[in-house]
Amino acid sequence: MTRLPDPNHYESALPKLNSMCIVGHTTDSTAKIWLRTFTPGQWCIVLVEAAHIDTLKNHLNEFSSHPDDVCFNGAGIIKCPVDTAEKYDNCACVTLENLSPDTCYHYFLFAYGDTHQTLSRKIEKGYLIEHSFCTDQPGSNWRDFSFGFYSCHDPFGQKSITDGLWPDLCETLIKRNTRFVIGGGDQVYCDTHGKRTKSKRKQSQPDIEDLWDWLSRHKNALYDAYTEQGVLNKEGVINYLAKLYRIYYRIYWNFGSQQSVYRAYPQYMMWDDHEIMDGWGSLTKAQRIDKLSHFWQDDDDHINATIARLAYRAAKRAYLDYQHLHNPDTNVSTRHYDLEDSQQQWDYGFIKGPIGVYVLDTRSHHDVENQADGARLLGPEQMMRFAQWLSDTATSGVKAIFIVTAVPVVHWNDAVMNNMDLLLKIFGAMDDAIDEWGNDTNIKERNIMLDHVFELSHANQVPITFLSGDVHCASAFKISSPNFPNAKVMNITSSAISRKPPPKMAAVAIDSSKKMYRSTHIEIENIFEMAGKNNFLVVDISEQNNALSIIANVYYGKPNDDELQKEEIRIM
Repeated sequence: MTRLPDPNHYESALPKLNSMCIVGHTTDSTAKIWLRTFTPGQWCIVLVEAAHIDTLKNHLNEFSSHPDDVCFNGAGIIKCPVDTAEKYDNCACVTLENLSPDTCYHYFLFAYGDTHQTLSRKIEKGYLIEHSFCTDQPGSNWRDFSFGFYSCHDPFGQKSITDGLWPDLCETLIKRNTRFVIGGGDQVYCDTHGKRTKSKRKQSQPDIEDLWDWLSRHKNALYDAYTEQGVLNKEGVINYLAKLYRIYYRIYWNFGSQQSVYRAYPQYMMWDDHEIMDGWGSLTKAQRIDKLSHFWQDDDDHINATIARLAYRAAKRAYLDYQHLHNPDTNVSTRHYDLEDSQQQWDYGFIKGPIGVYVLDTRSHHDVENQADGARLLGPEQMMRFAQWLSDTATSGVKAIFIVTAVPVVHWNDAVMNNMDLLLKIFGAMDDAIDEWGNDTNIKERNIMLDHVFELSHANQVPITFLSGDVHCASAFKISSPNFPNAKVMNITSSAISRKPPPKMAAVAIDSSKKMYRSTHIEIENIFEMAGKNNFLVVDISEQNNALSIIANVYYGKPNDDELQKEEIRIM
């Protein structure tokens, strides 16, 4: 039996972030600020309107200033105490209220209370490196603005550690009136690098542990350590594994250019499979058991199945701590761990001036074995929430709607992918195929969703665009139906910002213009495809002659390119 390691010593080879701030969901009068501190304790977020910042800076001292100093009592200054606890990996999120619309705020993270007395450095964030953001513009008559979209952040998949295109995204956003950024899935990879399987040719690549590889070696020790008198302490196992999952966030988010984006623009995120396990939801129970099997151990299927399920619950807690806390609130935002899986809401929607955005969760309810046909990706409860939001928003006067779905509605050639099961199994990509909306297991649900989209786009003449990630390529498709001639529907995929992309020849597997696979009336038109390069998306929204113009810009290239290529896709 292997000895169960201290989770604090897990994955010790790579540097990890200590303290960090992220701007979260923002309105014209509120803003979420997420924080992670290097030590648990009492802290304070201080917001200062940009108009007052120069005067305030003259009074600041990194090693002596206190949030209760007289200089922080003026107009345009808001303070919010917050405690961080080791139980949640020192992560917390505060909502600041009574803000002014369309206003730039600088913010600081101060030590407070007993922590202020203990630490020599009193200003943890915002002193040496500016931390600032803007609140939303009021009402629906927004000036020209932009938002960013990215997916698949894996700086360790290349020959050496790389920021990917994060520096380029940061530079591109600065040049625009950027109002928010969407992380479309796979913000970390817990499961793809494994030291044991590394070939000699890849020895120069960075070492990072595969969580599920690690679990295959230690799951028996983990099970035994938390079993007393034949009863497993499931909560203890979940807490242990959550510590491991959180370490991936601290490793993957420890990049300066990435943090520059996170601390300046409201971040809206949704997970995909790699925050849990490659292909989570597309693997059967037997396949999950096999994932934890180890040749040199006595394997027990019950133990393997139990640990796999508890690892999923641990991954949810880490996702909540690092990503969902700064999204718009849902019923899990207060860490209601006792809710049944089917009742947990991770999907959410929001309005920004003339556009509405809904972010779908295609992982937490995804179960290829146990969910009914027509409800395998979203589940019935989420489909009802989404359909209601879509109806309410399409008829509310918004001029365009964006739907974020980590896996694309259309990208790969679904007819081919659904008829090459043997080849996919040989290359270990069967789960990737089952992930897709166009897989035979998900067709019924895809068609239900598209019926809602086409009906509402047609009736209200509102363009609806899916934004997707997951596939490590980029593409854009127009989706049309003669049954709904006034509907304007598209799917734009941007992936990956830093993950090593597949070779350029992967583009041959991207779908062409034709009738949508297993649809009686929907046509797809390929208007852009690209493989072999990293990429991200920036959407520009502007008023031209009293009409709204929306252009999606796909930027693509290789890390450290002097200049990226750009494809403009006109949505409206």
